[in-house]
Amino acid sequence: VRRCDQDGNEWLSEYSKANAEQRLAYHIKRILSYRSILPTYGYTMYGLSEHQVGIVGELIRNSLMILAGSPGTGKTYSGAVILKRAIQQFGEKGIVVCAPTGKAAVRITEAMQQYKLPFQATTIHTALGVLGCDHGDWRFRRCETLPLEQQLIVIDELSMCDTPLMAAVLAAVPKGGNVLMIG
Repeated sequence: VRRCDQDGNEWLSEYSKANAEQRLAYHIKRILSYRSILPTYGYTMYGLSEHQVGIVGELIRNSLMILAGSPGTGKTYSGAVILKRAIQQFGEKGIVVCAPTGKAAVRITEAMQQYKLPFQATTIHTALGVLGCDHGDWRFRRCETLPLEQQLIVIDELSMCDTPLMAAVLAAVPKGGNVLMIG
């Protein structure tokens, strides 16, 4: 893909990567057009600090949420609190928890068990259902035409996701669905 900026500089990009960036931008805009389906009350009862309650309160007003911060800032705990409220809203079957790698999926599953959450995280590839790989580009069963059934998609270890994988998982978000990204 060839593009020129306002100064006349020419930029070249590998087609598949440029395409993934465009798909990612499209799906981010699409998901942001949905309203949040998460409950906006009851988070103080879970022992969040005043600061964390404020952050969670801002976060859950959006359909696309990113819970980020340095190690030890309470991302996983805050995410667990959000998940506890989400279970009350639409049940366990309405939520899928995934991560880019098997090791990350095991780690988030262990953390959820510590917080008494009933989820078994999978890899993103498993959640989407791998159909195959063509020249390094994965094809998935779950996509725009056959989205995930869950209304809340939780992605842990966000920093490990490359652009094509993020474009694929966001393409599989159903109409009206919400996404919580942690990492």
